[in-house]
Amino acid sequence: MKILVVDDRLANQESARKTLSGHELIIGGTYASGWSHFRRRCNKKFDAVLTDLLLPEDLPSDEIFPYGIPLALEALTLGVPLIAIVTFGDHHTEDPRVGMLNGMKNGKIGESVFMTSVDSPLAALDGECDVCRGKRLVVCKNCKGTGMTDAEHGRFAQCSCIYNEPGRGRSHCHFCDSTGRLHGKDWGWVLERLIEMC
Repeated sequence: MKILVVDDRLANQESARKTLSGHELIIGGTYASGWSHFRRRCNKKFDAVLTDLLLPEDLPSDEIFPYGIPLALEALTLGVPLIAIVTFGDHHTEDPRVGMLNGMKNGKIGESVFMTSVDSPLAALDGECDVCRGKRLVVCKNCKGTGMTDAEHGRFAQCSCIYNEPGRGRSHCHFCDSTGRLHGKDWGWVLERLIEMC
């Protein structure tokens, strides 16, 4: 199968190579690279498009947006048979920009099988977690480890990360499931679920 995988995290790109070996694999790390692969392949259709939900538009960038949605919709308009927006650890649930995916149902749209917010299991890779660096906990991005957020107009509130794990301003590392070992999305598992839905 010809498969396009778009994910900005290098560990997820590595796990795509591992879990989708045997397929013709094209990997992009940004919205722009995913889009350019669609344009280059206009005469050769992909059999599957698997994309992360939140991606940078292009590199270098620290800003991420739900660009997986327009990539998946473009795949749908091009008639790609198998399409999935893939996350893991359900770590995007609090992002208001992606709340629309919660109400969408997986299934067939025309001739395509479409899955949204697939909560992929983790595939073990060699090495230490690239996010928590083997410490199993990460510093919260919202409160920067202080345990307090500036809710609005200088009024401080207790950050929700405190409720996730004991310890001020730190939370469970969902990238390694707090094992400290490097993991990536199990893209092979996602592809199997798509095929089962055909």
